[in-house]
Amino acid sequence: MKEIKKRGWISLILFFIVFTSASAKPLSIYDLINGIKKNPDNYMFIIGEGIDKEVSNAVVALSNALSVKKSKGDFETKITESNMIVIGNSEKNKITRGLIGPWDYENGAIISLDGNNLIIGGKDKDGLIKAINLLRDYNNNKNLLSSNEVFLKNGRWQKAEIISIKRETKRGVYSKKAKAIEMMSENKKSIVVGIVVLIVIVGGLAIGFFIKKSMGEKKEGSIQQEYTQEYTRELENYISGNLRRGYTKEQIKAALLREGWEDKVIEETFRKFGV
Repeated sequence: MKEIKKRGWISLILFFIVFTSASAKPLSIYDLINGIKKNPDNYMFIIGEGIDKEVSNAVVALSNALSVKKSKGDFETKITESNMIVIGNSEKNKITRGLIGPWDYENGAIISLDGNNLIIGGKDKDGLIKAINLLRDYNNNKNLLSSNEVFLKNGRWQKAEIISIKRETKRGVYSKKAKAIEMMSENKKSIVVGIVVLIVIVGGLAIGFFIKKSMGEKKEGSIQQEYTQEYTRELENYISGNLRRGYTKEQIKAALLREGWEDKVIEETFRKFGV
């Protein structure tokens, strides 16, 4: 009995190591584009309303280049979905608005990552088409796209300077509640997969033991608390990392204020580092 349980736990641990490695997030826009080309059936275009014919033609050309054939409208899509290629700025696409907030960029276009989602936004039609065409020619722009965010300003594409904090936490548009719900959904999915593996490996008796000991779902409140702690740690790591890189307090604070962080929270975090 003990030997069966031991083998079951070892197999489950090995499975989750493989599962976690296989679902690792891409490191850059270039990495994600390569991932899309390898598994195009896993991805879908999310098209904002009011896309005109020129933009539509550019999207079709990008779709052919990436071999991604599926698409749907932004109002048919949930913000917690993944593997999305989101087309349109915050005024034209509710998913863009939910992931990066209202369009307040001085620049003309932006290409940004959010996990396994690719966001392609333009201040106007011309900016959006330029962003789409840049991705079509991604192999000739490998250095530029080695970042997880680039933007078009004064007619030139540039890497974002300070980009280590996810946009949903910086902007606050992607609410904590939505994040908690997404985390709960991912936890449930992992638990279900784990149960299936145990059925194959250790049989009904080991499954019963595992369900009895391990199947309790986290309450939404505890998930919210865990998310808030992660949110605080992320800000602390961001500030300490950029201080080490030589940025001044004023530069870092200005960047955080532009991204929607509260002045009080920023100052409290700086005090932890004696700044």
